[in-house]
Amino acid sequence: MTAGVPLPGDWRSFWDVTDPLQAAAALVEMHGDHAREAAAQCVQRAKDDGREDDQAFWLAVLCRLHVLDLDRYFMGRARVVH
Repeated sequence: MTAGVPLPGDWRSFWDVTDPLQAAAALVEMHGDHAREAAAQCVQRAKDDGREDDQAFWLAVLCRLHVLDLDRYFMGRARVVH
């Protein structure tokens, strides 16, 4: 680990390298309004692979994506959906 950042072979789950809010923002940046589907696929892949920590991470990401109104997010006005 160098300066708090794990080296590629040193981490065990996504929790070690990022947090769910950062991952949610990255998915929105990469996949736009399909970010939720991308997160759901990550949840399923982690589950299928038996990676429980990563499954919990991607579920946390998916929860954060469901809290955002993505249309308003893209307009620069994210809001919480109740």
